[in-house]
Order: sequence, then structure tokens, then C-alpha cells
Amino acid sequence: MSAASTYETIEMPEKHNTVPTVTAGNVDAEVEKVAISPTATNKAEKRGLFSKLFSKSKSQKEKPKEEPKPKIGYFELYKYATFQDKLLVFFGVLGAVGHGLGMPLMTIIFSDITGAYFRFDPSMPATVDHLDDQSRRGAVYFVILAVALFICAYAQMTFFLIAGENQARRIRELYFKALLRQDVGWFDATNTGELTTRITSDTALIQEGLSDKVGLIIQFCVTFLSGFVIAYFKSWRLALVLTACLPLIMGAAGLMARALNESSASGNTAYAAAGGVAQQVLSGIRTVVSFGGEKRAVERYDMLLVKAEKEAIKKSVSSAGGIALVQLIVFCVYSMAFWYGARGIKQGLLTGEEVLNCFFALIIGAFSLGQAVPFFGALASAQGAAYHVFGTIERNSPIDASSPNGERPDHVDGDIVFKGVSFHYPSRPDVPILKDFSLNIKAGTTVALVGASGSGKSTIVKLVERFYNPIAGSVTLDGRDISSLNVGWLRRQIGIVSQEPTLFDTSIRSNILYGLSVDPAKFSEAELDQMVEKACRAANAWGFIQNLPQGVHTSVGEAGGMLSGGQKQRIAIARVVIRDPRILLLDEATSALDTESERLVQAALETAATGRTTIVIAHRLSTIKNADMIVVMSRGVIVETGTHDELYAKDGVYRGLVDAQRLRGRSADSPSASAEDLPALGEVEEIPAVAEEPRKSLGDAPATIDIVEVDPTGAPAKPTRKESLAAVARRNSSIKRQNSLVRKTKEEQEEEEEKRKADLLKRKVDLWRILRFNRPEFWYMWIGIVAACGTGAVMPVFSVIFTNILRVFGIQDLDEMERQANRYALYFLLLAIAAFVAYFLQFGLLRIAGDKLTTRLRMMSFQSLVKQEIGFFDEEDNNTGALTAKLAEDATLVQGLTGATFAQIVGLISNFAVGLTIAFASSWQITLVVLACVPIIAGGGYLQLRSLTGFGQKSRKAYISANQTANEAIECVRTVQTLTQEQAFVDKYAKLVEVPHKMVINGAFVSAVGFASAESTVFLTYALAFFYGARLILWGTYSASTVLRAMFAIIFSAMAAGQLSNFAPDASKAKLAAIAVLDILDRHSKIDATLTSGQRPSDTRGLPSTTDAHFVYPTRPDTKVLRGLNVRADVGKTVALVGHSGCGKSTVLGLLERWYDVASGHADLDGLDVREWNTTYLREQMALVGQEPVLFDLSIRENIAYGAIGGVATSEEIEAAARQANIHDFVASLPQGYDTLVGEKGGQLSGGQKQRIAIARALIRHPKLLLLDEATSALDSESEKVVQEALDAAAKGRTTVVIAHRLSTIQNADCIYVVKNGRVAESGTHEELVQRQGLYADLVSQQMLHKME
Repeated sequence: MSAASTYETIEMPEKHNTVPTVTAGNVDAEVEKVAISPTATNKAEKRGLFSKLFSKSKSQKEKPKEEPKPKIGYFELYKYATFQDKLLVFFGVLGAVGHGLGMPLMTIIFSDITGAYFRFDPSMPATVDHLDDQSRRGAVYFVILAVALFICAYAQMTFFLIAGENQARRIRELYFKALLRQDVGWFDATNTGELTTRITSDTALIQEGLSDKVGLIIQFCVTFLSGFVIAYFKSWRLALVLTACLPLIMGAAGLMARALNESSASGNTAYAAAGGVAQQVLSGIRTVVSFGGEKRAVERYDMLLVKAEKEAIKKSVSSAGGIALVQLIVFCVYSMAFWYGARGIKQGLLTGEEVLNCFFALIIGAFSLGQAVPFFGALASAQGAAYHVFGTIERNSPIDASSPNGERPDHVDGDIVFKGVSFHYPSRPDVPILKDFSLNIKAGTTVALVGASGSGKSTIVKLVERFYNPIAGSVTLDGRDISSLNVGWLRRQIGIVSQEPTLFDTSIRSNILYGLSVDPAKFSEAELDQMVEKACRAANAWGFIQNLPQGVHTSVGEAGGMLSGGQKQRIAIARVVIRDPRILLLDEATSALDTESERLVQAALETAATGRTTIVIAHRLSTIKNADMIVVMSRGVIVETGTHDELYAKDGVYRGLVDAQRLRGRSADSPSASAEDLPALGEVEEIPAVAEEPRKSLGDAPATIDIVEVDPTGAPAKPTRKESLAAVARRNSSIKRQNSLVRKTKEEQEEEEEKRKADLLKRKVDLWRILRFNRPEFWYMWIGIVAACGTGAVMPVFSVIFTNILRVFGIQDLDEMERQANRYALYFLLLAIAAFVAYFLQFGLLRIAGDKLTTRLRMMSFQSLVKQEIGFFDEEDNNTGALTAKLAEDATLVQGLTGATFAQIVGLISNFAVGLTIAFASSWQITLVVLACVPIIAGGGYLQLRSLTGFGQKSRKAYISANQTANEAIECVRTVQTLTQEQAFVDKYAKLVEVPHKMVINGAFVSAVGFASAESTVFLTYALAFFYGARLILWGTYSASTVLRAMFAIIFSAMAAGQLSNFAPDASKAKLAAIAVLDILDRHSKIDATLTSGQRPSDTRGLPSTTDAHFVYPTRPDTKVLRGLNVRADVGKTVALVGHSGCGKSTVLGLLERWYDVASGHADLDGLDVREWNTTYLREQMALVGQEPVLFDLSIRENIAYGAIGGVATSEEIEAAARQANIHDFVASLPQGYDTLVGEKGGQLSGGQKQRIAIARALIRHPKLLLLDEATSALDSESEKVVQEALDAAAKGRTTVVIAHRLSTIQNADCIYVVKNGRVAESGTHEELVQRQGLYADLVSQQMLHKME
């Protein structure tokens, strides 16, 4: 645990301004809280399609306008640019201006050549010479323009990319450095996840606002301006008419964008609610199945999906209508332009070339502005992101360890005095923590702080470290107020070891050297090695480190996950020892360890504390009984002080805490009757290399598994602690592989992932099965596919009409010219209507079908997931994040096989086929020549796409390692600041950034080639096509209109072919997604609680037992957990299971709940094998309370009601259960009572409060069998006492099976089973087992606080 997690748990939850509508059956929700009745839903379904799609809900109508997001001025983005960066931007702007001029200049060349084509008359030598000369000159101009464009585009992209990358790197480093110097109070008010996101995503957004997007905006704006200039220069009349039409096009595009944004935002919100339900359910799957919540979860998820689908359909119809409307207006503008142009030619105001030039220059200019619009969003995003990032960079922290200010005394004794200190956390000003607190800690003494959670103990540690300043009073060190001391110097005098210390993802040696209070560069490597070894020996860690494959150079993994708790703790102590601090702070340093680890760590701590001023916080009172002074705290004030013996003799608060941890020992004549303890959570005994599989308690707390220390010979030693499931996932499941502790590199992991994807892509997908999921929408799809064929034919048909109207402009008879021009203008109008209908039907219907398919697949996938057995969720690939991502993404990606993407592919194929047919029918020669250029055009388009998208992905991928270091430092910022290693991490980050920075810079030169080649290849193709076309006309092979018709038809087809390649990545993603979805749907659960089969005995008594039970976990088939276990509990009796971690205690509860099935033997309830029971009915007979129960982010009322059968309970039943659980008075004292939200994972409540709500949730079930899995082991003495009283009350009259490490909590059990190696080693009552002087008696002697009379 980092220092972050040592915060005080405040007893009173935060107030919430909104109270959700309470429906006990809907407690799986996370965001949405409004229940929808079936009647209301049916009424909605009966309304018309469009009224349903576009009707605004009341909440939408009443939604207040959002405040504009703060942002800085655009030019302020360049605040951290150097002169070199500004020079690069200047040259980039020049390149963008040149690039932007290219397309408008092309219209002049294009118009001149086409004019020469249609003026050609074989009988007039002048026109023959003119065509020959114009085609040659035009081809040369096209080549020159292509080369110039390539140079300008290359310069534009290269210079902007390099300038943006340089500035982004500088901003990243400054931001990271600024984050590490902020005070802890600032971090309290800021979400750490938000900060880690900012250093990756926000800096990327700023980079986009400084990089290639700026060049593209300048390019398109120059194209817009130059296009208009050319158009008005050629024909101001026609330009004016066309300009008047542009607002229509822009208005249609704007309406479409607005509709898309609104529906997209509401759709994202709607699915966020459903996704929140899925995340809660899957992360707390054991809670859900234990309380039979599968059906409720599915119903709630489905209901929210229907909302999301409605918003998605709105979006689909809006986008389809917008696309179709734009097409309609564009072709109508074409129609009007040529109609008006014909009139101008007839009146002698225009020539055909001028009409073409004006038309194309204006249209290209207008569409360029449209292309620029999306990139303006990147600038706005950059300005918004920079507001927060730059604000942090410029913020002056009130407690800044990097500041040189403050005194630095030459000598430290270690006298610490608190005088009249009052304090509250900046984020909770209404909750006082310390009240006029005064305490004198003499140098070299050990002072222990004890008291309930929330009493202010950990706050004392934070004030000494100067994480905060007191609100009133003072804290002094050797007579100097610590606020007058240099912050960095002060923290270098302090060493801290917390309950779960933070280790960084590097080697053991590097982690220990982080503790040095001086620069390691001052020492030689040999000296550093000696210092590390000395510190490790002092911390009792050298032995296990020597047994690791790479010794001190072994990587500890993310958050130290490759090591056990005891190992991490000893390394943290070594880190403190090498620091040689005058002040030592120990915050629950041994409370999470088993006996063996605790014994070693406690010895190391006592050695480390010698001669130092030491402040100890501990719930386990035996660890502090030798302290020079014990301070008992309550609600921020001192209630008692003295030594252990003095306080115990007072018979006060401390005496009560001691008695709460007291065990009845052996009789007076027992040989060990006077033994005193070194208390622990686990048990000291030799343990075989048997590890219990990752398990989760009712609360789905981090799953635990024993980890073995490695012997050089490869023989496993005994486990030292419980290891988290996340850590297990980072290790290989095989014990043989565990012996290596050598992790795969990130590169190897990425290679494996790529190989896995490649293997999956080789699998065949049953496309017809996917399509059958869309069976209700088949008629949508058929009409959509026909419409897609129609949209594909639009551009080839356009090429035919266009070349004919060009031909018409060359007719000398002006009346005939006008008549035919009017006819073709009418054809354009008809084409506009046809395009509108085809585009609307294609995108609208196929996207609706895709939306419905997505909803259907999500529903089916989620339904399949919640009925899987627990063993499925133990697998590494099936963690919550992966499964929720599959629900969110895979079902959407499958649309690539059937929805809008499929429609676009059909349209492009139709375009290519129709265009090719028209081209070959017109001129096979020119068609073949242009076809030869198709790979060049397609390649240019593909390279441009790769340069604009692939490059960004590569640069983000390159920064992964640096971002991981930054994220690690930010998430563990309190540890970084405690160790005063801010500068070390800044230097490390700068070094890690250097490599990807160089890669991005070098990549910019390569990436720009793809960008620059796109338009250049098209212009070169034009040069060849127009030159060869002129030859065919001059040779008399074809007429001008025939050549142009073939040329335009094949060029449009070539563009379609180039676009087809863009869909290849989408198709592969869709295939992978389809495989993943089908795998989920096809998996049959080994234990399916949704089945109605199985027996339902009418008279359930609650008599559990296991007979010769053998068991291995599915993901660890080589590790035997139970080896013939026989336990039994009589009706109404309490049975306790004790033993070391991994011996199989919790497995028994999993078998009774039927989370797993035995390998042989059987687990019974009332004499009937649990496999014969109806699974849901079986679980209704029992309730389980775990060590860290999951509470949903709902009200207390809803969380308690969740335990009721069917999730429905009255207020009276809820309150009755709360009273039984000893929580009613607390809930009633809250401002919102039972409607108080508990926060994510119950984070607004203390451990004891959460535990009692979980007990109430279990009791409202009226279970025949109560299962308690270490229900008090994570609590402090005061909370444990209250919770234990609630548990004792709950167990009355019920059969109860208890697992506990603290033997004082189970000493009154009717029968205690001592489990060892998966078998029962001893059984009997507490007194019987103590008299037997066996394993249990040893455990008792270890946990005894006092000599027994």
C-alpha cells in the first residue's frame, strides 16, 4: 500500500446532492437510477418510428446549458517553444501555403486542357495544333505541379511534426516535474487517474494542436482562399451565384455534425450506464452469484442497453440524413452551376473553360474549408488540455520539496513536539481530525499510537512528514517549527514503513537505493553494493534475496507484485535502513503478514528502531507492548498515555482493547501456560508447496494465493504471505515457472499478443451465423445493400453526365447548347434526388441493423458471462477489464461485417464495377493506361492514410515505457515525495523519453513521404491520362467526350479501389471481435445457476459437510488443495476452520456455495450433494460475509436489499436487518439516512461500517447457513469488537461456518477444525484442543497477549 492508502477512513460519508430512486431490484446500476416500467416501454414501442427517434426526454429538455470549458489562447500554446521550434513552424507554414495553392492551380490547367479537347475539330488545323500544344504543355505543368506539391507537402508535414514533437516533449517533462512537486493536499483534491491520463492523453492533445493538424488547417484555408480568388477572377457572376449556395452545403454539414455530436454524447452516456452495470457485476461476480443476482443484473443491463440502442439509432438516422442531404445539395449546386454557366456562355459573358475553372476552383475551395473544420476541433482540444497542464506547470505548491528555501540544521536529535495542533484535511474541511492535540516525543524513544480507525493516528505521521500544514498549533523538530525547515531536508531525516509499502517496477537493488538521502553518484558501484547488502542483512532480507535467480538485480514487478508481502516489507525496511534516518515512522508495518513473515519483519523493525525516534501505529497491540510510551487516541484527542503495564493496570480504554484481543490459554499446569505471543494473521508451521488458488471473498477483494520463496536448487520453500491475483496473473501459473521470477519483456508480451491475433485471424468465422443474429432486420439489410449498389453508381453516372455537359459547352449553336445544357442540368437534379434516397437508405438502414446487432450481441454476451462458473473468471484472460472491454468494443466492431462499414464496401465495389464498365465501354485504351496508374493512386492514398493515422499510433506506442514510469511515479507520489526522489524520477523520465523522441523525429521524415505522395501521384496520373487521351483524339480513335468519359469513370473507380484498402484494418478487427463474441456465446458453463433443473428440498435445515473431498483449482491442475477433507457442522452450531494460508479453508466455503465442484468425494447440504441441488435454490439457503465485501455504488438501502431473495425488500425488513447487524443507529444518524450513497466499492464508509452493512445484507436473506470468511481480520480493535458482536448475534440459531486467523474470534465455536495440507489435522472445542497441546495449542500460544493465571 502506498502512503496514499494510509489515509484516515472518515466515519461520515460525503454528502450527495442527488438521491437515486430506490428500487431494491435494480441495485446493480452504477449511473442510471430511474426504473422503467414495462407499461411505459410498451407505450413507447407503439409510437411512430420518427417520434420515437427524435422525441426529447424530459431530462433532455430540462438539461441546463453546460458552462464553456476553460481554455487558453491559441498562441499561448507556443509558450514553451524555443527559437528553433518557431523557425521550424515558420518553414512549415510556407510549405502548407504552397501545398494549399496546388489544387486551385490544378483547376486552371485542367480547364485549359478540357477546353482544348472540346474545341478540337479535325477539319480546323488551328484546333489540332492547339490540342497538341495544350496537352503537351498541360502534361508538363501537371508534372511540375506534382513535384512542387511533393516538396511543399513534405516540408509542411516534416517541419510541423518535428516542431510539435519538440514542444510536446518539453511540456511532458515540465508537467511531470511540476506534478511531483505539488503538495499532498492538492493530490487529495485531484483524481490520480486523471493526472496519469493527462500526462499521456492531454499532452498528446496539445501536441496535435501544435503539430501536423496546424499545417493541414493552413493548407486547407489557403486552398479555400485561393480557390475563391481564382473563381472570382475567372467569373465573378458565376462565383457569386455558387457562393450563395455554399451556406446550404455548410448548413447541412453543420446540422449533421450537431446531430451526430448530440446523439453520440447521449449514446455514450447511455452505454456508460450499461457498461457501469457490467463492470460492477463482473468485478463483484462472487457477490452477484452468492446472492442470486444474475437475472437482476441481466435485466438491468438489458434495460440500459435499450436506452443506448435508441440513442445509437438516433445517431444513425441523423448521420444518414446528413450525408444524404449534403449529397443532395452538392448535386443540386452542380445542376444550377451548369444551367447558369450555359446561360452565361449564350450571353457571351463566359467561356466553357471559365465555367469549368470557376466551378471547380470554388467547389474545391469550399470543400477544403469543410475538410479543415474537423482539425479546428484539435486546436480547441489542445487549448482546453493546455489550460490544465500549463496551470499545473505554473502552480506554486505551498509545500514544495524541490524548493531550496528553508533551514537545513547541521545536526538532528529527533525531539518532536506537537503543541495545540488542530487539523482537518483540505478536501474535508467539515470533518475535524485533530483537536488541540499536544504530544512530546523525546529523541531516541519509541512512541506507539493506538485507537480506532478515524482517530487521527495516521494524520500524525503525515504532519511529521509535512505532507500537510496544521490548521492551528505547531509541530517542531528539535525546537524548530518544521514549516521553517527545508522540506526536502526534513524528509531526508525521516524513514517510513507502512502496511503495504510501495515498491517501484525495477530491481530490488534500485528500490533499496531509492532510500539513500544523498546522490548515489557520489559512491562507486562496489560501495553501493556493500551498502545494499548491509541494509538487506539488517532488514533480514539478504537470505531470500540470495535465493532469487538474479539476486538483488531481480525485478520486483509492478507495485512489487513479483514478491510476497513479507519480502516487500523487508525490502522496504532495507530502504529505510540505508537511509539511516533519525526519525522512523511505522504505520501498521506488520498487520497484513502471516506469522512467519511477521516474526522476521518485527525483528528487523526492532533492529532498525534502535537509537532512533520512532512513532509506531499498530492495531496488533503485542507489537507495541515494549514501546516507551503508548498514546491511546479517540476522535483526534489523547485519552490515555503510559507504558503497556501502566495502561493495562488503569483498566481503561487500552485495557478494553487488550481484552478484545485476548485468548483463553492453557491451564495453569500447562507447560506453555505463561507463553506470550508475537501475534499474527497466519500460523507458524511447516507448509508444503501447496498453494491455494486465487480466491475472492464475498466482497471480491483482491484474490489471494500463497507464493513460495525460491531455493537455488529449485525446491520450493514455505509460503510467506498471500499474493494478489494481479500478481499471480503476471506470473506463470505453473510452480516450475514460479521458480524463475524472471518476467517477459514488454516487447515479448507485445509479440505474443500479435502472434495470438495472427492465429485468431486464421480461424474461420461463420458469417452466416452472424447474419442470422440480424434476422429480424433482414429487410433493412436487403434494402440497404441495394441502396449501397445505387450509391456506388452515383459517381460513374456523374462522370457520364459531366463529360456530356462539357461536350455541350463546345457546341457552336448557342440555342442548341443551352437546350442540351438545361437537359443535363435536369439530369444532375435527378441524380441529386437519387443520391439522397440511396445514401439515406444505405447508411440509415444498415446502421440501424448494425445498432440492433450490437445490442443483441451485448445482451447475449453479458447473459452468457454472468452464468459462467467462477473458475472461468479465475483465468488470466478473463479479468474484469478484459471482459467489460469485450462487451463495450467487440459487439460494436462486429458491425464491420454487417453494418455501415459493410455498406460502404458494397458501395465502393459497385462504384468500381460500374465505373470500369463505363470506362471499357467508352475506350479500352485509355482505361488500360489509367488502370496501370491505379496502384500508384491507391498506394498514394494508402500512404497518406498511414501517415495521418499510423504515425500517431507509433509515436504513442513509443512513449509507452516513459508513460508507465510517469504513471507509476504519480500513482505512488506520496512514496516518491517521502523518499525525496522527485528529481531521480524526473531524470529517469527524461532519459526514457529521449529514445522515442528520436524515433518520432526520424519517423517524421519517413511519414512525410506518404503524406506528400498522395496528391502528387494523382497529378502525375492526370499528366499521363490527358496527354495520352489527346493522342487518341488526334489519331481519330475516339472523340473528346468519349475519352473524357472513360478517363473520369476510371479515375473515380481508381479512387474507390484505393479507399477499399482502408477497410482492411476494420475487417480484421471485426473478424477478431466476432471470434471473441462467438467464443463467449458458445461456452457452456460447468455450473450454471440460471438452469431450473436440480432438487429443491422443502425442509432445509442448514447442515453442511464435506466427505473425503479432493479438489484442485481449474487454472492450477497440478496443485492439490484438498486431499480428503472431512468436516461437518450440526444444525444451529458454529464450526470454525483454522490453518495456514493455502491449506484449503476458504475452498470449503467455495464448494458449499458451489462456486467450484469437488474432484472426488462430495460436499453436502442436509445430506444431499450440492451438485444435486438447484444451484440458485442452494445459494438461497446460505449467506456469506467476507473480509472485504463489495458494496455497490448505490444507497445503503439498495445494498442491504440486494441480499433479499429476488432483491426485493420492504423498508421494515431493511431496518430490521440493519438493527441485527448493529448498523441502524449509524445509518439513521446520516443526513440522508438509508438513502446515503456508499461510494464506489463502499469507499465513503469505514471498514467496520462496510462490514456491518454486508452482515445486514446477509441477514435479510434469513439464511439457514451463515458463512464467515475472515470477516474481522482487516479491522482495528474497536471496529472488530462492534462487528464481532454483530456476527455473534447473527450466528444465534443458525448453522455457522467461520474462517478466522484471530483465534480470539472463534474460541467459543462448538467445534474447531485445524486444517493442514488439505486434511483435518485436529478437531474439537477450544479447551479440548488447547489441552491436547498440538498444532492449535501452538497457534494459541503465539496469539496470547498476557500470561494466564
